[in-house]
Amino acid sequence: MTCTYPPSQVQSALTITIDTAALLLQSDTAALAQLALIDEVFLDQSLPTNASDLLTQILHELPYAGLLAGLAIQAGSSFAP
Repeated sequence: MTCTYPPSQVQSALTITIDTAALLLQSDTAALAQLALIDEVFLDQSLPTNASDLLTQILHELPYAGLLAGLAIQAGSSFAP
């Protein structure tokens, strides 16, 4: 039996930050490659490849991020020019 635990607030906030940045930088392949590497190294997960999946993951993580959710979206937005 596999037991999965919900992500911590910090894990969810980091996921939201990375995914928000990726959503806003869809046309910048170099930035997406760097974000994918960060996602893999720090969160041991793969960055979604399309906007729909990114948005779905962001919405999924929002309740787990708690008060950090707004800051995470703001941080992710700051990566986009």
